[in-house]
Amino acid sequence: MKTLLLAAALVLLAACVAPMPSPPTADHRPTEVSIQLETPSAGWEVRLERIYILDAEILAVSRLHPPDGPAATVISTVEDRVVLPLPDWPVRHAVLGKTWAWTPEGGHWFPAGEAEIEDRTGGEAPVWTQPAPP
Repeated sequence: MKTLLLAAALVLLAACVAPMPSPPTADHRPTEVSIQLETPSAGWEVRLERIYILDAEILAVSRLHPPDGPAATVISTVEDRVVLPLPDWPVRHAVLGKTWAWTPEGGHWFPAGEAEIEDRTGGEAPVWTQPAPP
């Protein structure tokens, strides 16, 4: 019984001393990171997945999700946004999942896959990751 109580106490203690995210500093203020782009049909969705802080640049990685079924063939605008404490640096958007030939306006980067993002981030861990949908 003592062993069980000691184990439970250690688990609770470990949960209490787990590292907490650092609070915003003077150079980290609430910043809206948003992605907006045009898709070739209705029904597409874009979702911000993760954010990296790199050398004087914020890299926001998003993923496009195609319609589940038939969708109207009309150029549509999709968007997503998140507000996080970040430095006041330029934001570059990497968008995965584009399947059409034309490039939407906005200066976004459309890497061929995760390997290109890994090369760009140099293995750095993201400072924010979107929770998985339920």
